[in-house]
Amino acid sequence: MIEGALILLAGILLGTVLGRLPARRRDPEPVEAVCGCTHHHSMHDPETGQCNAAVAVTAYDEYGGAAGKEYASCACLRYSGPLPLPEYYAPEIAGEGG
Repeated sequence: MIEGALILLAGILLGTVLGRLPARRRDPEPVEAVCGCTHHHSMHDPETGQCNAAVAVTAYDEYGGAAGKEYASCACLRYSGPLPLPEYYAPEIAGEGG
């Protein structure tokens, strides 16, 4: 009977201690260069910032029913997402031996 109580107490203590330990840490998700209009940074003009992507818009017939999809240009005027790292050109260094 005392053995059972000790086993129960050990289980409760072990569960409490393990429950307070930090969960296994995962690597953070990579940040993607996506604008508020849900288009990638590459879809925006680097000079003007205007979005060049096409957006599907539902087309309606004369009775008000959905007739299909039409494509219009995105109304985003400037990229508003995270800025990607700048690109640099670094020439290859050729050493004496090769």
